[in-house]
Amino acid sequence: MLGYSKNAGFDPEVKRLAVKTEDHPLDYITFEGIIPRGNYGAGTVIIWDLGRYYLNENEEIAETGYLKEKIGQIGHIRLFLKGKKLKGFFNLIRTSKDGDKEQWMFVKAKDQFTHLPDPDDEAVKDKSFDPTKQTGETNLSHLNGAEKKELKADKLKPMLATLVEKPFDNTDWIFELKLDGYRVIASKNGEEVNLYSRYGNTFNEKYKVVAEELKKIKGDFILDGEVVILDDEGKTNFQALQNITSADLKRMYYYVFDLIWLNGFDLKRIPLIERKKLLKSLLLKQSEKIRYTDHIETWEMHSFRKLPGTTWKE
Repeated sequence: MLGYSKNAGFDPEVKRLAVKTEDHPLDYITFEGIIPRGNYGAGTVIIWDLGRYYLNENEEIAETGYLKEKIGQIGHIRLFLKGKKLKGFFNLIRTSKDGDKEQWMFVKAKDQFTHLPDPDDEAVKDKSFDPTKQTGETNLSHLNGAEKKELKADKLKPMLATLVEKPFDNTDWIFELKLDGYRVIASKNGEEVNLYSRYGNTFNEKYKVVAEELKKIKGDFILDGEVVILDDEGKTNFQALQNITSADLKRMYYYVFDLIWLNGFDLKRIPLIERKKLLKSLLLKQSEKIRYTDHIETWEMHSFRKLPGTTWKE
């Protein structure tokens, strides 16, 4: 994988520096948000362009072995990009190599697209996301609705679901997979982590493995989610939570769907979709056992076939 410092364009005379980096997980394909200071890749992340690359305009797919051979032997490869912004042929040219440290130039090749104006700086996935805002690990006041306020996790009353008969579409709602687990409010303040039931009872000992994993996440926060145990097929096993064995502890996970409080700021007045963006960036690559609960924004019946249910949130 290569990372380059500035947005690419269509001018063949402009050469942009590209630096070899480690391969990133596929989660990054859809991730936009803030990675808190102290974590890998800290800073603001947007999806500037999204698409595919090919060997030529006939959309011939490049095999990994071929790419490695071309890059390793001659340090030059020509690719055809088909993105929402970048289109046409581009050259990757290696300029230096020092062990694992490689520097490249990313240059537009002359073709029918070179007359196009350079793309804008906006994100292609979420145009409302502002990449100029700082991470605000200690100051989230720039977020509309964030309030400087202390909260006690054991006093919070989490919202409960109401059963409905039919699915519906509404742009003000999102849809999440319903999990068969125990609702848990988790708080971290410094090195102290506490887990509470929806009634304010402690779960610290019962779900100690979750509490230990939460200590790995940077910052102070209050999270809302469900502790589950997954079976060999990756399905939630509610019965296993009734009588937890040592083997079950290895299959215990905390699926988090909301971020209530972060570094001294009450976030409850911020729209849910914005809180989830902050949540995803907070949890990214922190712990395998602490997982972000994803969602869809449009009801799609086929997406949830044979699943126990869905939770709809406004």
